[in-house]
Amino acid sequence: MRDMTRAAILLTAGLLCTTAQASTGDIRCFQSPGVGKPLRLEFGFPPEGSKTAYVRYENGSANIPLKLIKSDAVETAPGRPMEITTTWKEMMPGGGTYTVVSQGANVYGFTYIRAKDGKAYQFEQDLEAWEEGGCRWTRG
Repeated sequence: MRDMTRAAILLTAGLLCTTAQASTGDIRCFQSPGVGKPLRLEFGFPPEGSKTAYVRYENGSANIPLKLIKSDAVETAPGRPMEITTTWKEMMPGGGTYTVVSQGANVYGFTYIRAKDGKAYQFEQDLEAWEEGGCRWTRG
C-alpha cells in the first residue's frame, strides 16, 4: 500500500511538471549575481491567461510547478507596455514564492523568497544560457 501511495504521488507530480512545461509560452534563464557559485534556474513563463508555470534549477531533478497567486499591472507611460508584477507559489507543501517584474519582453526583477526562513534571492537574466529547448549552462 505504501508503494502504491508513493507511486501515485510521483505520477501526480510528474503530470504537474509536464503540464507546466507543455503550457509554457516563453523560457528565460536566470542566475544569482554576486555569489561564489551562482544559483541558476530556468523559468517557464506561461502563455497569456494561464495560471501555471514552472521553474527548473540547474542541477534539479525535475521541474517545480508554480501557481499564479497575484498579478498587478501598472501603466508607466502612455503607449508603452504595462509593467506587470506577478507572484508565483511553488505547488508543494512549504514551497517558496517567486516575484517577477516585467514590461513587454524585458524582465527587470526576479526574486525568490524561501518559505522556511524568508531569505530572499535576487536573480538576473542569463542571456548566454538560453537555447531553443531550454537553458544550458556551461561550467566556467
